[in-house]
Amino acid sequence: CPVCGETYSTPTNLVRHVRYNQLVESHDDVPYEGSHQELGDIAPILLPKKKNGNCREFHKAYRKFMVESGMEILCIVEAIDPLMSGTFHAMQSYTAADIEYDGDFCPCLALDAKSKHAVIVDFDKFHDVVFDEGATKPLVISAAK
Repeated sequence: CPVCGETYSTPTNLVRHVRYNQLVESHDDVPYEGSHQELGDIAPILLPKKKNGNCREFHKAYRKFMVESGMEILCIVEAIDPLMSGTFHAMQSYTAADIEYDGDFCPCLALDAKSKHAVIVDFDKFHDVVFDEGATKPLVISAAK
């Protein structure tokens, strides 16, 4: 959130956060300047309208932004082994070239037919991406120079 710095995993949750805080701030007579009220309706900016079930135009604009800005996404994971209390760290960075657009993860989970309660993970499909019909996978955008 550009006002309070709170982070959300989806744009929808960010829009809900802003709308809720706008109501609270309006009710509590919080000054307009520097508050969530100043953001107005951010839903049209953050939530792209889907055309034929996909967000191709949004993804194209987002990819262009990622390439031109040289932005990099860092993922940092820390875990503690419950038996030995060993701490493990992992870090991975992603650039525009690493991101797949107009795609979804390939289904890789199935119920175990024998137990009916266990889930089987197909690790051969774990990293596969399935693209929408008509998706433009080989879209190339060069950085502005």
